[in-house]
This record gives sequence, structure tokens and C-alpha cells, in this order.
Amino acid sequence: MASWVRCVGWGAGRLIWCVVVFAGLSVVVEAQPGVWAAGSGPTVEVITDLVGQMIRLNGQEVGRTPAVLSVTPMRSARIEVGSGRSPRLVIFDVPSTGRIRLDIKVVRDTLPVPVLRTEEALVGVIEASGRFPPLPPPVRPVAPRPPDSRTSSRWGIAATGLGSLVCLARDDRRCPAVSYVSAVGLGLAAKWLVQRRQQWEFERAQRAHQRSDSRWQEAELERRERLAQRAEALRDAVATLRREDRARQLAVIEQNERIRRTNRELPIISFIGAPETPVAGARTQLLPPVLRILSLTLHDTDGDSILSAGEQAQLAVRVANEGRGEARGVTAVSAGADGIHVARATLGALGAGEIREAWLELRAGDVADGTASIRVEAQEGNGFDADPFALTFPTRAYRPPKLIIADVGVEDAQGRAIIAPGSSVEVTVRVQNRGGPASNVRVVFDRGDSTVLFTNESGRSTVEREIGRLREGEYRDVSIEVVANRRATRFPLRVSISEATGRFGLPPQELGLPLLATQRPVTQRTLTGVGGGVANGPVLGSALLEGIPEARAPNPNAFAVIIGNRNYRTAPPVTYAANDAAVVRQYAERTLGVLPGNIFELPDATKSTLEDVFGVAGNPNGQLKDLVIPGRSEVFIFFSGHGAPDPETQRAYLVPVDANANRLGITGYSLDLLYENLAALQAKHVTVVIDACFSGGTAGGEMLITAASPIGIRVNDPSRRFAAGGATVIAAASGQQLANWFPEQRHGLLTYLFLKGLRGEADQDRDGSVTVGEMRAWLTHPATGLPYEARRLHGREQTPQVWGSEGRRLR
Repeated sequence: MASWVRCVGWGAGRLIWCVVVFAGLSVVVEAQPGVWAAGSGPTVEVITDLVGQMIRLNGQEVGRTPAVLSVTPMRSARIEVGSGRSPRLVIFDVPSTGRIRLDIKVVRDTLPVPVLRTEEALVGVIEASGRFPPLPPPVRPVAPRPPDSRTSSRWGIAATGLGSLVCLARDDRRCPAVSYVSAVGLGLAAKWLVQRRQQWEFERAQRAHQRSDSRWQEAELERRERLAQRAEALRDAVATLRREDRARQLAVIEQNERIRRTNRELPIISFIGAPETPVAGARTQLLPPVLRILSLTLHDTDGDSILSAGEQAQLAVRVANEGRGEARGVTAVSAGADGIHVARATLGALGAGEIREAWLELRAGDVADGTASIRVEAQEGNGFDADPFALTFPTRAYRPPKLIIADVGVEDAQGRAIIAPGSSVEVTVRVQNRGGPASNVRVVFDRGDSTVLFTNESGRSTVEREIGRLREGEYRDVSIEVVANRRATRFPLRVSISEATGRFGLPPQELGLPLLATQRPVTQRTLTGVGGGVANGPVLGSALLEGIPEARAPNPNAFAVIIGNRNYRTAPPVTYAANDAAVVRQYAERTLGVLPGNIFELPDATKSTLEDVFGVAGNPNGQLKDLVIPGRSEVFIFFSGHGAPDPETQRAYLVPVDANANRLGITGYSLDLLYENLAALQAKHVTVVIDACFSGGTAGGEMLITAASPIGIRVNDPSRRFAAGGATVIAAASGQQLANWFPEQRHGLLTYLFLKGLRGEADQDRDGSVTVGEMRAWLTHPATGLPYEARRLHGREQTPQVWGSEGRRLR
């Protein structure tokens, strides 16, 4: 039997190789933390409940637990684990393949059982801890002594002697008699005084003693009570310590019992992927893995769970090892399907109870409309494969994309849908795909000529916006800011669309937006995310600009004043007032037949502007009065902005943009004055539409009047009285109600419904005209009217007011 050892080292922490030759067995040990190798063959994993136990293989130390040994196949491999008097010894044959796990509980010595302490010892421990300090008794006061009579006699004798001395000093014949009387009297008086003083002091001392003695008795009683409590607490503390001693004793006894049971347990050898062999000194078990595919999910590029031709996707497969043994070399494989190629994925080793996910790459070729089924298997290196899992999903043949410009919208800085030279506007283009999926979609804006400039990129002739992927039916809105210079006579902005293949885009085409004309205002600006597109979304702006009815003939004697007060200096803006005025102007020209030169359009009108057009108190001779022909002219007045009440006069006021809402009597334009000056025109007919309320509040919740609360003010509205004279008045709300907005259409709610009714929705008898009665029925309809829309949109009450002759034609 030969023994030969060779060790080569490179210093602490470096790799040390030891080649050991013992009884014909070659063992190679690699000194790494927790890993040792001995030969080449199956691995033996040694695990103990105590880390750092010595491992001997056939008598030769090869490391400490936990360890993974690579052992040469042999017969009767002896593995000893642990040091001391009782190491564990396991003898078994090492197979040629697989993995062996050896679980060992190390032999331990029992612990000494603690002895219960006596009561005297426990009391001594408690007293030594200082928890119960001694309670000394209180000192009892000493009783006072009674007065001494000898003291008073001494004072009497002293007084008699003093009287005799005085008598002798005078040399008087009556002295003996006087001396005797005075001496006796003085002695008695002195004795009486001294006795009284002593008695008084004695009584005072007795009273003080009684008080002190009472306090002493109370202190003594309290001390005895505390001594009783102390004795009870001491008994409890002793009982607690006794229970703790007993608990420690029982815990040690129980632990010793567990140690004895553990010492009697045999190690467990688990053959994982290896055949069982004869074993001595241990129990054996076979722990195969149990693989199961938990889920199979398709993740395609566009997220619609449909695999289209040419599309790449991934299959997410989740595999679990539900057995007690380790699964080694796990791979996910699939045979694919017709026109679909699937790559395999490696999961590696899966421990007992472990779950792992792998991604299989899919590539669709020329697939047809229908479905495809992918069968996936999880294969294990030792043959413990999982049951197959099949996933069926729809497929789609190739469809070329069809990209179109579905809608165009325009908005300037004031919220108006017009393009004016020198004013920057935002142009929004809606790109929709009405064909198959398109990727890498891009929109290119071309300014056309030098009269149109990009506001934020003035030095470029084209600007590109990237959209990305568009599914079938999906749309996106892209915007750009442009400005036409003062030389522009047209607006030649062009748009082109491209996609990834370069074959199915849209060539450059002009949007056809004219200058100085109201376009469709923008409402939808947010880009729709991938997967969020719909086939038909909201239009880019109000539908009121589509299909505006035309007047039978122009009316040269008609005049219109259109006021849109949006930007207030000291009050919140009226967001959609400018857009209201712009659209109403279109209806005034095309539906009411008012000539463009007869329209007063007053954006952000100040008080002086209103006075210049309508006149002042006592003088109605404004610009309108100069133009109106009495008895022949028809006048149309529209106001969108703020209205408010005067808390002192309870009069309703139109609020100019420069007004102070707290001083409307000075800075506002009263509704009474407006109607008074309109009546002075002596026009054939006057129609007034006011999209404002007189509650003192705004649709956004702010209050215009801050110096006083307008709540509860009953406004004296002169509209009914003015309409009784032959006019027509349409107001947005009544009383303390608010005039609400219609954000989706970017209009005031009254303006939107009034124009919609003027367009034909209010024409009940379908005779081509709309009367005041029909407009009232339309605006107050319980299912489509203004009160219903106000509740639906804002949860508020808003009742429109319509005054005038029922049969009066509005158009």
C-alpha cells in the first residue's frame, strides 16, 4: 500500500492543489470555499446541520462541510463526517454517473441539567440585586417633661430677699413690716408668674408632641404596610425565579432529548439522477425532479395577441420544478408551426420548488388568416421531462397599411380657429391607419413657400414628427406651430407620411387651409399610446363649422355686433369666448345674411369700446345708431364673456375686460343701458344672445366680486321687459346659476346649442326656418337641451331664458 502526497502552494488565499494517492485511489482536492474535488465522476454533496465539520474520504481528510466532492467511481467509499469520539460513518458504492446528496446530523453531547436553587439562595439573589431596599423604622418623638415647682419657690425667695434689702437700705422704722409684706407679696407674685409661664410652655410642648406622635404613628403604619407589600413582592419574585429555573431545566432536558433522538438518526443519502447502490450506516432515497410548464404566453410586437405575417414575437414559458430533486440541463423546445420559426431557450438547473421563466423567439413568415398552434416541451438532462404545453393563437396574413389624413384642426393663441397673417397658429393633423399594421410612421410638414414659417424652427423648410407604430384603425394627432407672414396670400402648408417599407406612405399634399377664415378648432392634442387607438375618435373641433346653412339672400340692412371677451385684466379668462365669437361670425355672415362690412367684431371689448358702439347713458348715438335705418334694419347682438351683479343696485352688468368687478357701477356696462340704447335704434327687430351669467361666479368656480358676496342677490333682469317691446333675448342662465362651458367642443354651452339649433336641429316642422318658439323648445328639451347637458357635463343646474314672439323667425 503506497501513500504519496504532493502539494504546491502560492500563498494565502491562492489556489492550492493537492494530489493524494492513498490505497490506489487518486484524489484531487481544490481548496475553494465549500467546494472540493476528488477524481472525476459523479458529485457527492455533503451537508450537515453544523457548518465546518471535518470530512474524511477513505480515511483521508478532504475538506469541511458543506462541500461538493467529485469522486472517482469505486466500491465501498467510506465517508466520515465530524470529529471527536462519535463521527458519522457512511459506506456506499460510488456509481459512474449522477449526483449523490448526503444529509447528516452531527452527533452532539448532551448538556448538563441545571440544579434548582433553594428559596434562601433565591432571596439572597433578589436582595443582592437591590430591587427591595431596607425600610428603616421612623424615630418616635420624646414626650415633654412637666414643670418643676422648685423653680417658682426660688423666684419667691429671691423676691422676698430683694424686698428686705431695699427696706434696709432706706433705714425706715416701718421697714420690717413693709419688708415682710412686700417680700411675701413679691415672692408670691413671682412664684405665680413663673408657674404660669412654665405651665403654658408645657402645654404647648404637649400639643407639639401630640402632633409629632400622630405623624410617627402614621409613618409606622405606612412602613408596616410597605413591609407587607415588600414581603408579597419578594414571594412573587422568588416564585418567578423558581419558574425560570424550572423552565431552563425543562428546556435543557427537552434539548437533550432532541440531541439523543438526533444522535440515533441515520444520515440520508439521496441519489439524484444516479442509480441506487448498497449503503451502510445511512438511509437512502431517490429524489427525481418533477417538471411542469405553468404557463405559455404570447407577446407580439403590437400587443394585439395576433401574430401577423413578418411579425416577430416571443413566447414566455414558465417552468416549475415541483419535485424534491434538482432538474439539470432544462431547455424549452418547440417544433414551431407552418410558417412560424421558434428558437429554443435554455433554463439551466432548477432546484426543488424553483420556478423559472424563459423566452422563445418567434418569427412569422408567410402565414394566412386563421390560427396556429405552438407545442412547447421542457426537457431535462436526465430524462425527467415535463408534459408538453400547447398554445393556440390567431394569425393574420399580410395586409398593407393604408395611411390617410383623417382630420385637420387649427387654433391660434386666443383659442380661435382662424389663420391670420402675422399670427402664430397650431395646426393639428390626425393620421389614421385604415389598413394593416404600419411601423416607423413619420409625418413631414413642408411649409410650401417662404410666406409660411415654422414658429419654433424658422430656419427649416420641413419638420418631421415621429409617430411610431400604428395598428389597424389606430390614429394619432401630431401638431406643429406655424405662422404666415404679411406677404402671404394663401396658406400652402403640405404634409407627407412615410412608413417602414417605404411603399405605403402618403405623398406630399397641401392641407388646403385658407387665410382669414375660421377653421376647425383643435380639441384632441394628446398622442394616443400604443394599444390605445380607436377606429373613430372625436373630431378635431366643433362640428358646428360643417354644413352651415346658407341664407336665402344677403340682407344689406342687417347689422351684427359680436363680442368675445376672453382675456380679462383682473378676472379669470373666459376660455372659449374668442372661439364662440369666431364661429358666431360665420353664422352671422352665412346663415343670417349679414354683410361682412356690417359686422362689428369686438374681441376683448373694453368699456370705452362698448360705449363707442352702443352709446352712453342719455346718449345712444354710438356707431351702431349711425348705421341702423329705423324701421328697416335688423340687429343681431352676441356677447360671450363675464356678467355680474351690482350688490348695491341689484342691476345686471356686462363686464368689459378692463372692468373692476367690485365697482361695476363705474367700470361695467349695465344691461339696462344696453337695452335702453338698443330700443333707441328703432330697428325693425333686435335679437340679443348673451352667453354669460349674472351670478358673480365663473364656470371655473372663481368669484368675480371680492368686496362683497353676491350670493343671494336677486338681480333685476330687464330682458323680459325689453323683449316685450318686440325684441328677442336668449340668455344662458337664470337667477344665481352659472353659464357653463362645453370643453369637448371648445364653446360656451349656450353658444354651442344655439348654433346647433340655428343650423337646423331646432327646426321641428322641417320648413327650413327656425322660430323663437322652436329655439326655446330645443334649448329646454329634457333629453338634449341645455339643462340636461349642464347636469351631464358638470352636475349643475342651468336653465336658459328665451323671451320673444313665438313665431318670430331667427333664420
